[in-house]
Order: sequence, then C-alpha cells, then structure tokens
Amino acid sequence: MVAEKYHFDMVMKYVNTQTVGIGTALKLGPFSKDVTVNVKVERAEGGKLILGYNPAMGVDLAVKGILALLKSQSAQYGQIVESGSNNTVVIHLDHIEAMRELLHVLDLKGISFVEQGLLMDAAIKSLGK
Repeated sequence: MVAEKYHFDMVMKYVNTQTVGIGTALKLGPFSKDVTVNVKVERAEGGKLILGYNPAMGVDLAVKGILALLKSQSAQYGQIVESGSNNTVVIHLDHIEAMRELLHVLDLKGISFVEQGLLMDAAIKSLGK
C-alpha cells in the first residue's frame, strides 16, 4: 500500500534466519540510493508477531510515518500493524483472515527466514476430546 501510494518498488532481501532487509531505491535526480531497513523477528506471542528494527538515521520516524499512513488509509491495516515499544512493530496475525484460521488450530512458536521465503514453527493445539 505504501509503495503504491508513493510509486516505488519495495524489495525484501534475506539477511539471516531472523532478519530480512526491506527497502527501495530512492531516486534523487540522476542519482539512485538503495535504502534498506533490517527487520528482525523478536518473538511470537499468541496471535502477535513482534518485529524489531534499528532506529538509525530517521528510520524510526519513517516507520512511524508508514504506520500512521496505514492507519489513516485503511481500517483493516490499522488493526493489523501497530508501533510497539523499543523500536518494535507488532503484527496482529489474528486480525488477518487467512491467519486467524491457522491460529485457531496452531500455536505459533516463531518465524524464521530462508532465502526462498519463511518458515513457521508451530505446534498443533489440543483439538478437544
């Protein structure tokens, strides 16, 4: 949504099993500069995924601006993503329809990255007797 509004391409790059780089190429006249923010999976808590980022060089302001844009443009996205404490972002996976069904039967333990995508570590919840 942010990339569409501001007309730029977003890129995700594998950094390590806990971190991906999310960025874009900023065009300043004839020059282009790649700007990337490393986002690390801090932990999973129930239906929430807590991601951390380094607040260097205005990244914190950019993240807060993006989150404010998401909240103002879409009630749906505003309920899914919120700013956490200590340079974190909280993703409410239980507010995403497709994830809600999974979280009903799976207890999310964590998420890690591989070069081809991501892996979800989860346990099957007790289905009752």
